[in-house]
Amino acid sequence: PDLGCFGKAISGGFPLSVLCGRAEFMRRMDEVFVSTTFGGYTLGLAAAMVTIKMMREYGDVHQHLHSLGNHLIDQANIIAAASGLPINFSGYGPHPVMKVNLPDLDSRVMKTYIYQEMANRGILFSSSILVGYCHKSEMIDEVLNVFQDICAKLKELKTTEVIRKVLRGEVIAPRTVRNS
Repeated sequence: PDLGCFGKAISGGFPLSVLCGRAEFMRRMDEVFVSTTFGGYTLGLAAAMVTIKMMREYGDVHQHLHSLGNHLIDQANIIAAASGLPINFSGYGPHPVMKVNLPDLDSRVMKTYIYQEMANRGILFSSSILVGYCHKSEMIDEVLNVFQDICAKLKELKTTEVIRKVLRGEVIAPRTVRNS
């Protein structure tokens, strides 16, 4: 691209923003005031150098992330559909997203149950999933196996009123959206 902007993914999660591009455009940066929160934070720069080096050594990191994430999306949708549950996974490979297609409170009850049961099996899980390079296909398959078990239990429970009775904590809070 003429200009590219990258966030903390380039530094393995450490705070960093990168604006880069063709020399003819970057020369114009002297004419623009740039203010940064982490401008002097050298740890982010060091982390970026290591992240880029590792990506070069490991091969096609992006393909790995997309492959695992797309597998999760595709298989989770098959499992949910086979169970007759109103759950849909979408997004793109490295960032699958789970949506429960029910009215707000019912959706949050079902999500809470899924999170609870995943945690009971040692899996930290939420509606917004981030696939990392350290994840392997066996790990994604384990998540899918547990999700399949949970879907079977949800099918047996039938209603969100019954699901609420087996929750061991509060129903997750609704998302808040700024109106400004």
